[in-house]
Amino acid sequence: MSHIEDLIEELCPNGVEYRPLGEIAEYIRGVTYKKSDEDDQGPTLILRANNIDVASSTLVLDGIKRVSSAVRV
Repeated sequence: MSHIEDLIEELCPNGVEYRPLGEIAEYIRGVTYKKSDEDDQGPTLILRANNIDVASSTLVLDGIKRVSSAVRV
């Protein structure tokens, strides 16, 4: 079982509400930034192609980057 499935089982034994991704996140394609724009406290989280495990069709949430507010999104 994955870590997220373990957490759901532990914290939400009756399941979780389905919500379309667009209700909880904004999809913007093609954000470009430099390594120097990365900021652990930045307001924008970036989900990159390498956060997708094609073999299992799952998101890998390790290594999501945050970028500073100076990055134009």
